Amino acid sequence: MKIPKKRKNSQKKIIIVCILILFVCLSIAISFLYIKTNLFGNNPAKNSTLNINTINYNPATNDQTENGSDIKASNGSTDKPAAPTVVDGSTKKQVELIIINSSATKTNVQINAIVDSGTCTLTLTSPGQATITQTSDVQPLASFSACKTFSYSELSSGNWTIKIDYTSDTLIGTVTDTRSL
Repeated sequence: MKIPKKRKNSQKKIIIVCILILFVCLSIAISFLYIKTNLFGNNPAKNSTLNINTINYNPATNDQTENGSDIKASNGSTDKPAAPTVVDGSTKKQVELIIINSSATKTNVQINAIVDSGTCTLTLTSPGQATITQTSDVQPLASFSACKTFSYSELSSGNWTIKIDYTSDTLIGTVTDTRSL
């Protein structure tokens, strides 16, 4: 009677070993699929679409470089703002101001220098309307600075003259534009 028992134990051991071998083979196959074919979507394969959660450290292609240069050339953009120029008869330098946008309720202005102090003054005028005057501080950014957004009550429709003056201890700047709102 003991002989059949040993035979059953040896059959159980063979089955367990076969199951373990099968498990190892399946693990290897799944790992291969995961690494090489992006089966589970977490690891981008070489020829798959770009995963937006990754950073492409490859150098820019010629097309990317040309497109970037074309964009800079079309809007007059450079990596650094022009250096302020000396104003005749003053100890201050002239800096360029650009009205980024102006609507019936707000105006944004770029200062083409990196500054962390000074005052921006907005003056809005229109024939037959009350003049609106506001001041704001400046906000330094990476490659230029900006006047903090001027917000005001909705302007009546018509032509408005927008004048922004910037002044600090060392710089001055002015920009004037007429817009139809």
